Amino acid sequence: MMRLRASRSVLALGVAFALGIGAGAAGYKNISRWIEKSRRTKVGLGEYSRQAELLRGAFTDKMIEGPMLRQPCGDSSSVAEAIANEFSLPADAFFADANDIVVSQCGVHTIGKHQRLEVQYSLAGHACTAHAYGASSGKAKKAVLVIPGSGMNESSKIVNRARGNYQSNILDLIGPEYDAYVLVKPNEDFLAIHNGKAKLDYQFIYNQALNGGGSYSSRYMCDAAAMIIFFKTVYAKVYVAGLSQGGTAALYVSLKCRPDGAIIASGWSVLGHELEPSGHNQIIVPGIKSRFAPADVRKMISSMPTRFLFTFGKAETGAYRVEANEGVTRAFFKDLPNVDVVAHDGGHVFPAEVGAFLCQDERVE
Repeated sequence: MMRLRASRSVLALGVAFALGIGAGAAGYKNISRWIEKSRRTKVGLGEYSRQAELLRGAFTDKMIEGPMLRQPCGDSSSVAEAIANEFSLPADAFFADANDIVVSQCGVHTIGKHQRLEVQYSLAGHACTAHAYGASSGKAKKAVLVIPGSGMNESSKIVNRARGNYQSNILDLIGPEYDAYVLVKPNEDFLAIHNGKAKLDYQFIYNQALNGGGSYSSRYMCDAAAMIIFFKTVYAKVYVAGLSQGGTAALYVSLKCRPDGAIIASGWSVLGHELEPSGHNQIIVPGIKSRFAPADVRKMISSMPTRFLFTFGKAETGAYRVEANEGVTRAFFKDLPNVDVVAHDGGHVFPAEVGAFLCQDERVE
C-alpha cells in the first residue's frame, strides 16, 4: 500500500514537473514573441519627429502620373490648410437654390495630355472652383457631365478608358453630337493633396470636413451643379450621368439643376431609403435623406422637364439585384412619362441602354 502511494506521488511530481516545463516553454515562447514584436515596433517607429507623428499614415494613396495643381504639402499645417480651404463650404450649401450658385469665370487649360475645364463660382459666401476633364469641340450642341463613382482617381481612368475599370465605357456610349466632361472630385487626380510622392489618405479628410461643418460629398456635388449651370449657357442641351455613387450624385444634382437629361446607373433605389449599407467613402451630407425621401423625389421629378433613366443589373447584388428582378423603383415611377427604368443582364456597369437614351428623345424600353 505504501509502495502504491509512493508511486502515485512520484507520478504526480513527474506530471507537475513536465507541465511546469511545458508552461515555462510556452511562457518563454510568448515572452520571446512579445520582445521580438516590441523590438520590431521600436525599429519601425524610428527617431521621434513631431511632424512624422502628426502625419503618420497621411500620405498613403496613389497619385496619378503627370502634373498636379497643388504644391506638395511639407508639414501638418499645410495639410490642415489645404483641407480647410477645400472644404470650407458648409455642408448644407448643397440644399441652397440653384440660382444661388453664381458662376464668375471659366477657362480651359492643358493638363498633361488632356484638357481641363475650370469653373469658378460662389455659393453661401464662399469662392469655389470646379474642375473637369474635357473641353468644347466647337461643334457639339449638347454636353454630358459624367460624375465618377467610388474608387481612386476614377476621373482619369474614365478619360483614359482604363482596361477593366467598371465605368470606363461611358465615353464610348456618348455619341459624337455631345461634348463629354468628367468631373474631378477633390483630392482626386490632378487635385490631389500630396507630398510629392503620394496623396492624402481620406481618413484625414472625411471626418475633419464633417466635424468642421463641411462635407466632401456636398462639395463635389456643388461643383457638379456649378458645371451644369455653366453648360446651360453654352449648350442647347445638357445631360448628367453617373454610375453607383456617381449615379446617386447625378440624381441629387439633377433635382437641384434640372438638366435636360439624367442617367442614374445603379445609383438610386426606393429600397435604399430603408437600409443604406455604406461607408464613409459614399455620399454623406447630414439631412440629405430627409430632403430627398422617395415621395419627395417622385414629386420633384413629376414637375420637371428633365428625362430620367434609371438602370439596374441582374448580375448585381443587394438592393440593385432586387430592383432588376422585381422592378420596385419601376413600379414607383410607372406613371411618370419622363422616367424610364431599365433592367439589364449585366452587373454594376453603364449598360448599352445609356447610349440609346442619349441618342433619342423617346422612351427607352
